[in-house]
Amino acid sequence: MINLLPLSEKEKIYSGLFKKQAHTFGLTITVILVGGAILILNTFAFLKIQIRELGQVLRAEVTAAETQDAQAIEDSVKNLNVQLSQYKNFRAESVSPTLIFSKMEELIPAGAKLTALLVNAADYKIILAGRADNREDVILLESRLKKSDFFEKVDSPLSNLLEKTNSSFSFTFYFRK
Repeated sequence: MINLLPLSEKEKIYSGLFKKQAHTFGLTITVILVGGAILILNTFAFLKIQIRELGQVLRAEVTAAETQDAQAIEDSVKNLNVQLSQYKNFRAESVSPTLIFSKMEELIPAGAKLTALLVNAADYKIILAGRADNREDVILLESRLKKSDFFEKVDSPLSNLLEKTNSSFSFTFYFRK
């Protein structure tokens, strides 16, 4: 195709085409930038909402964990209180071996030696066995046990009185509550 237009007209046409292309390019860039800005703003808004929601979820998880920890601690404290109460009840119901020994020490004559002392904490039953230098010490021990304010139901078998010297003895009695 042959172009017979004068050069000035050709430059006007080319100039007009260039302006149209520059204008179209400018509009395209503007639309892309505006669209990109809108996309970026929407992304920031979305991320802000996500961060806020994750923060709420995290706080809920922390609260739940703290609640579980607090419940576990509370359960442990309750368990310890029950055990402490059981221990206090046991101590209140039991007889101190130290108390039994101290009361027994006061009652045993000088010529008597203990070979066995059995204490049943469940029913406060005491079995006492030993040897005495003579029968009088066995009789004295029996008398003291029966007169004691701390012991009751003293049982003394006749075998305690068979030997005049080097007498073996055994008594069964109960600690008075």
